[in-house]
Amino acid sequence: MNEEMLLKLLGGGGSMIEAFKKIGKKFGDCESLVTKLFNLLPKEIQSLKIIDDKLADRILYNFGDPIKINGNDFHCFGESQNFDVENLYLAISAAYKYLDHEKLANYIYKIKNKDKHADYIFEMRPLLCLKKGIRASNECNENCNGNKNVDWLFEDKKWTMLVEVKNRIKSTVELLFHVNNVTEQHKFRDTTHIKKFKAPNPADLFKDVIAKFKDKKGDNWLQGCWISTGVMEDEENLNKCFEEMDANKIQFVIISSWNKEAYILVKDAAYKSILLSNFGLVESKNFVRNYQHH
Repeated sequence: MNEEMLLKLLGGGGSMIEAFKKIGKKFGDCESLVTKLFNLLPKEIQSLKIIDDKLADRILYNFGDPIKINGNDFHCFGESQNFDVENLYLAISAAYKYLDHEKLANYIYKIKNKDKHADYIFEMRPLLCLKKGIRASNECNENCNGNKNVDWLFEDKKWTMLVEVKNRIKSTVELLFHVNNVTEQHKFRDTTHIKKFKAPNPADLFKDVIAKFKDKKGDNWLQGCWISTGVMEDEENLNKCFEEMDANKIQFVIISSWNKEAYILVKDAAYKSILLSNFGLVESKNFVRNYQHH
């Protein structure tokens, strides 16, 4: 399906500045702020045409390379390279609010990277509903091993929290490979070898995360990771993986998308209410399932 047909099907297109104005109005932001946020965008993103998906009530932009399966481009609409403009707006708004001039300029430069664009946009996710009075510092080496940095250091009068943010797509790619193989087998009416989609390996979510942290400094010190994953994780395997982690290195895991819902794992039950309150989250099991019973 070409872009013109897609636009007709979904409802139309437009410009990035038009999309920013529409979203800014939704959040009650003044026009001068919306213009300022738009002007922060790299030229490559400012000039993008948007897709106004009226069926799903989303405004999308195309930025990045499609996932390749068997040497062919696999365009998974909304996931591989079509991103929600509202999330971009929220990320730029959060960066503008919390980052100093030098780090903001560096962040804007980084989001031009098509391969890592989604990763850098999601890096701002913890800031969206951050409780008033909590200080946020980006790219800190506080309590990290060697020359490693952690994405966020959050501090209030009682708690210090180190949060590493990860946008994981490996499970999504594996699922797309599975769907592609099933489609090919159905095409040739060969369904004898179709297998169920294997549960994602939760260890992939935490790759390179735990090694960043030294042991936590005290009772009011929390370290953890905030993860976006494109598929539902196996709840039993995920919990087992978390239980096996060193409680001195990592005390919590948050799995979320861009809304307020989150699946939260903690080493101490008392931590959960702190995380829910500080980050404006609502606990949900929409990110997990039991693969053995499906």
